Amino acid sequence: MAKFKKLETTYLNGERIFNFGGLVPRVLFPDPTPPPSPSQTPTNTPTPTITPSISVSPTQTPTLTPTPTLTPTKTQTPTPTPTLTPTNTQTPSLTPTSTLTPTPTATLTPTPSPVIPGYLEADLYLNAVVSAGGVGIDPAVSGATRTMFNQLFTNNLWNKLDFFYPLLGQVAGAHKFNGKLPLDTDAAFRLSFAGGWTHSSTGITMNGVNTFARTYYVPSSAGTITDTSVSIGLYHYNTGTTKLYPIEMGVEYFNQGLSLSVGMTGDVDLVGKLYNALDITGYATSAETGSLIVSRTGASTRKVYRRGVLINTDSLAGGTRSNLTRDIHIGASVQSNNDSIVNYSDRTLSFIFGGQGLDDTEVANLDGIIQNYQIALGRAAY
Repeated sequence: MAKFKKLETTYLNGERIFNFGGLVPRVLFPDPTPPPSPSQTPTNTPTPTITPSISVSPTQTPTLTPTPTLTPTKTQTPTPTPTLTPTNTQTPSLTPTSTLTPTPTATLTPTPSPVIPGYLEADLYLNAVVSAGGVGIDPAVSGATRTMFNQLFTNNLWNKLDFFYPLLGQVAGAHKFNGKLPLDTDAAFRLSFAGGWTHSSTGITMNGVNTFARTYYVPSSAGTITDTSVSIGLYHYNTGTTKLYPIEMGVEYFNQGLSLSVGMTGDVDLVGKLYNALDITGYATSAETGSLIVSRTGASTRKVYRRGVLINTDSLAGGTRSNLTRDIHIGASVQSNNDSIVNYSDRTLSFIFGGQGLDDTEVANLDGIIQNYQIALGRAAY
C-alpha cells in the first residue's frame, strides 16, 4: 500500500492550502478556520483607538491655559514701579536746599535802603541833574549830596521841607530841580528861569534888572504850610548890593506877604514877612553872608535867624496866607493882586528852601547841614 507524504498546509490570502508532497496536485480546500480571517478585522479596530490618542491633543490644549497665569506674573512688574516712585519723591525734599540759596540774596538786597536814609532820594536828584546836562557831578559832589540828604532825614527835617534847591550842575536845566521831588514839572516845584541869570558852580546870580525864577509853590494852597507854621530861607554870598530894597524871594499882596530880603548896600537889616503887613527885621552885627531864615511857629511867634542863630523875635499876631495866590518867586517878588514883578535883586544864591515852621533847634540843625554842604562843595561863604 502506497504511503503518502505528510500532508503540508499553508495559507494564501487567508485560505489554507494542502500540499501532498508534490504527488498530488495541490488542491484548494476551503479552510474550516476562515473565522480567523474576520478576527483580523478586530485587529484593525485598534486604529480607532488612535483617535483617543488624538483626543489627548485637546487635553494638552487646556495644559496651555497656565500660560495666561504668566500674566499675573507681569502684574508684579508694575508693583515695583510705584514702589520706586515714592523713592523719587524724596528728590523734592532737596528743593528746600535750593530755597536756602535765594534767602541770603533777598536779605542782602533791601539792606542798604533802610540803613542809609536819604541815599536813594539823593541819587534820584543827582540823576536828574546829570540827565538835564548838569556838569561837575564827581564822586566828591555825589558823596556830599548823599550826606546832606541823609542829615535831613536823621534830623527829622525832610518831612518839614516842601522844596529845597541844592543848585548843582552849573546850568539852568540842572539848577531847576527841587531836591525833594526832582521832576521837570510845575507840580514838583521846579524852577523856571527868566531874564539874564548867570549859572555857575557857585549857584545862581541875578542881574538886578529882569531876573526872576518861578517856583510854582503857591502859599495859599501848596505844600504842608499853614497860617501858623511856615518858614523860608536861603544861603547867599554878596555882602552888598546896589539895589534899593531888593527881595531875594517872595510873594506879596499889597503889604502882606511871604518874603525874605537880605537888605541893601550899607544896611545890615534882614527883613522878612510872614503873612503880616509888618516886617520882622533882624539886625546883623556884621556882613550878611551865609544863611538867612525866617520862621513862624505859632499865631503870634515870628523869628529871624542869621547863620543859625536867633537875632530877633516878636509876638505880632494876625495875617493869613489866603491872599497869597501867586507862586513864590526867586530873585524878586511877585504881587498877587496884579502879577507885577518888583524889587529885583542882584545877589548870588547857592541854596534855597521853604516849608513848615522850624523851632530854634531845627533852624540850628538845618543851618549846620547847609553850611557843611557848602564847605564840602568848596563854595562856602564863610
